[in-house]
Amino acid sequence: MTSEQPPCIEAADVAGEASRYLDVVELFASLDADPHASARARAAHARHAEDRVTHTPQPRTRKAVHRWWS
Repeated sequence: MTSEQPPCIEAADVAGEASRYLDVVELFASLDADPHASARARAAHARHAEDRVTHTPQPRTRKAVHRWWS
């Protein structure tokens, strides 16, 4: 049984991938296009809805009794 080593990732390879990624991001920005805008908007709406539910004060179970003055 032979043990194969995974290919060694060079720093230059990582830098090249990062550079290509940044080029694509810059291209989308120059076109005023955002492929993930709708996903981010849905996530923001879901977070807002969850915050609204978790931060809503709970109704009081016991009401105060007011004294009648005559």
